[in-house]
Amino acid sequence: MTPLDHALAAAREDRTRAPAFYEAFLELDFLYVPTPDAPDAPGWREADGDASFRPHTAEHDERAYLFAFSALERLEAWAQSGGPSGYVALPPSVLVESVVAAGGLHGLILNDRTEHRYTFGPDELAFLRARIADDAHFVALREGTSVRVAPPGGVPEGVVPALERALREHRSVRAGYLSRLAIEDEETWGLLLTLEIDEAGRLEAVAHTVDAAVQPLLPTGERLDVARLLPGTLADAVTSQTEPFYLRRS
Repeated sequence: MTPLDHALAAAREDRTRAPAFYEAFLELDFLYVPTPDAPDAPGWREADGDASFRPHTAEHDERAYLFAFSALERLEAWAQSGGPSGYVALPPSVLVESVVAAGGLHGLILNDRTEHRYTFGPDELAFLRARIADDAHFVALREGTSVRVAPPGGVPEGVVPALERALREHRSVRAGYLSRLAIEDEETWGLLLTLEIDEAGRLEAVAHTVDAAVQPLLPTGERLDVARLLPGTLADAVTSQTEPFYLRRS
């Protein structure tokens, strides 16, 4: 098993480890994408800047999915079962940012017909694009670190109205949750703002607006962290402890 396979196995057992799987995926040197555009002759060549190709896709429930493999040997074994043998090698960032986004594809199937098969859905692909653009940031914690989430008691006066005004400036924000967060045995519970954001939304831009609006209202030593609400992170803990204080008006 590869490091990516191990990360996927861990994420299947515990969805809080999904971020480590996403990181392992993005850290791959190349993904091998099958294409029906077979090469003129066996071998490989480096594409020029104007090169294009048709990725192999399949439809399910009228939704198109793209295929990619983390190792060439896996693609070759897959092709022996009837798939195209031609391929294009791309860094994961290029595949996610350019090919998937431009093609209007619903999902990405990784390592099809293997025990390490995984399907990235639309929300996960949106998160990966945001991660690549540095719009989303992981907090590195040691394995086994205890993270506690609680309702947002003791919020300084004026913070919630200021947050509502700040979030209204960004139409990409669908909902906002405010909670308290403590790591390990910390006695100080910091404020955590968790946001549901449309695919095109930029967390970095929202966080900048929020910081400018709220920071003057926070007492010395108080912090406000901002995070995107995603499956496999703190989403379940946040939504089980709090109700959204902000909902986008239709």
